[in-house]
Amino acid sequence: MSTRSRAGDVAGVRAALVPLAAAQERLLAGLSPIAPQRQSLADAVGSVLAGDVHAPADVPPTAVALHSGVAVRALETVGAGPYAPSPLAAGPQRLSAGDPLPAGCDALLPWDAVDLDGPIPLALAAATPGDMIRRPGEDARAGALLGAAGGRLTAAACAAIAAAGIADVAVRIPRLRIDGAEGGPAASLLRDMARRFGAVMAAPGGDADIVACIGPLSARFDTVDGGLALRPGGEDMAVGTSGGVPAVLVPDRPDAVVAAWFGLFRPALGGLASAVPEAFPASLAGKAASTAGFADLVLMRRAEGDPALWEVLAVGDLPLSRLAAATAAALVPSESEGYPPGATMPAMLL
Repeated sequence: MSTRSRAGDVAGVRAALVPLAAAQERLLAGLSPIAPQRQSLADAVGSVLAGDVHAPADVPPTAVALHSGVAVRALETVGAGPYAPSPLAAGPQRLSAGDPLPAGCDALLPWDAVDLDGPIPLALAAATPGDMIRRPGEDARAGALLGAAGGRLTAAACAAIAAAGIADVAVRIPRLRIDGAEGGPAASLLRDMARRFGAVMAAPGGDADIVACIGPLSARFDTVDGGLALRPGGEDMAVGTSGGVPAVLVPDRPDAVVAAWFGLFRPALGGLASAVPEAFPASLAGKAASTAGFADLVLMRRAEGDPALWEVLAVGDLPLSRLAAATAAALVPSESEGYPPGATMPAMLL
């Protein structure tokens, strides 16, 4: 592992530490996209799609009720009103949301807009074709893209895909193994972030695509580069291998785990899953000052009074109280000295 004198000046410290970009390059060089596997939609939420998903047919295949109401022919209701009801030739049918429309009907009226008590059903309001219904293919046409390769499957996306009659999809699910302090808060935090990203946890000693060694240097960890120019905690991080598997050494600290997540683990898991980058532009309500030569993690949350802006909570040094309040994070590149108020930087949700 790279060494440095703690008594040295800042310039000496920067020179001794491995730039984050170099550590990322060396970690990712040992990784390649994993093979896809088919998963039921219920189990695939949060995972990354291995291929495009298209609607196999029009959705819905026939016109359906969008709300509860009475199915009618719109032409029979022209000019209808409470004081000028229109007789309905066909017996109207009460439908619930999602029910298919009877043949010949092209609209719905609310329950109270149809008088069904007399000998002849009466429309008490006018309807136009398409009112309160979904026409065939209005949700999705046959062949429509429902999910793109590399995109993450949200619960809403899974619901839309299921509505198209698709029961399972091909996804890439990386396996992360945690060695060392598996039961501590740092490991629990990493485990939670990885699961929300769509990774699965490998059993201790089990097969994995990437390994997190938390705590002191393990005999099973073969160091490639150590002492990273990443804050917080980078001085005690390293990238290497563990049993031939790409691995990251992380100090047993929640703040360091968050920095390692955004700087190393998330890019690595994204590469394993062939995930499309998920950063969004965050406009800063205040400055994010950084020190050139270090990649500093920035914690942020929506600014009070202006949800279009993001309040900077901490940079580089991340007190746990600020970590608990944060909802998003970003990395200031090592060649930058930060961002002024009003600037936009790429951020990701925690």
